[in-house]
Amino acid sequence: MKRFVALILLVFPIYAQSQAPSTAIPGELASLIDVPALAPEHDPPVDGHAAGETLRFDKLVLITGSSESGLETQIYLYINTTTGDIATCTGKAGNADDGSFNIDDPAFRLTYYNPRGRTYNFYTRKKNGNIVRYMSSLNTEIVPFSNGIPFQRTTVYKTGNTANPLPQRFDAMTYKASGSNAPTLIVCGDPKPGRLLLKRFIGYSGIGYMKTDQGIYMVVKIKSARGGFTATKWKSENYKLNLSDFQHIEAEMYTDMLARNEAKTEKIQQKSYTGNCADIANRIKEIKLEQQRKERENITQMGRGNPVTDASVRDAMMGLYGNPAKQLQQASLEIDLKLCKLDSKRMPTESDAEKRNCLMEDKQKLDAAMLELQALKERYSNPKDAALLVTEQLKVVGKVSTALKCN
Repeated sequence: MKRFVALILLVFPIYAQSQAPSTAIPGELASLIDVPALAPEHDPPVDGHAAGETLRFDKLVLITGSSESGLETQIYLYINTTTGDIATCTGKAGNADDGSFNIDDPAFRLTYYNPRGRTYNFYTRKKNGNIVRYMSSLNTEIVPFSNGIPFQRTTVYKTGNTANPLPQRFDAMTYKASGSNAPTLIVCGDPKPGRLLLKRFIGYSGIGYMKTDQGIYMVVKIKSARGGFTATKWKSENYKLNLSDFQHIEAEMYTDMLARNEAKTEKIQQKSYTGNCADIANRIKEIKLEQQRKERENITQMGRGNPVTDASVRDAMMGLYGNPAKQLQQASLEIDLKLCKLDSKRMPTESDAEKRNCLMEDKQKLDAAMLELQALKERYSNPKDAALLVTEQLKVVGKVSTALKCN
């Protein structure tokens, strides 16, 4: 099912381009396909712009998804036809049968997206007998949707008329793009031409509103050999969600992370060293403090923006994994410290000699790993490859860490 959803989202991105209907359409259908958000010819910029303190939705669509194995999933889709914002809830968790929000239900889950790249995840928990409502934003979430293959400029061809799955029984037509693997669309709207040029889209999993060269249509069903999605209810509603009713979990998370960083930094700073090996111990201390300072900077930066649109936030999130070269340098110095302590013994034993040999082998492994890091740095020298470079370097660190034998 997940694979099919991914395929559909590539063909029908959550937000894609469009133009108001050119013909007057009477009755309820005209009301349902009045979508001001699709009037502009282009999507708004993906700039992470926030949605305001109240989220509003004027359309509710109940969707049933089915996989090729027969597994069915129910999805509530909420649409703001003025802004293009949508929200989804899988199953009935936290919702009444009519689709209204029950934010005090411990099972409440809702995911919100706006066309500017802002995402919120809302959920409710029972904590110490009390209901606690949380909101998480893209500061900690991987973008759950992708524009993928551009939706605009895709042409679909009418293949016939068909039954409409909605209770309103509007006239429905089937359309399909060229190619045997293209999904079949069942749409409602007027006129009913032989072909449609798709420009923009608002919806989820292929169900929603599409703007075409002939006007705006409702996609009420989409199907392929792997399964499909069907709208079984589509009506005008008036739902809203107040952000002030939820705790912003990132704010708590960053506060906790900074507090832990401060406590660990203070603990490191309080340590002092004397004796033959103090110089090595102090160098290790300096590296640890440097890493703590960098971690604090990254945590602070993470709370300042949206990782979808702000590269510095993405870099800060990646930076929390640490500096691979510094990690190996610290590990090497820690071996030097152990060797120094062994060499400082007045009466070394046979087991000390064995341990020394073991430590020297580990140090050679670390030296080899450092050379690997340098080679990766040369291979991924393009600034665009920065994230890939860190990922590959962290793999090297993880590999050598498991290969070290001496404690």
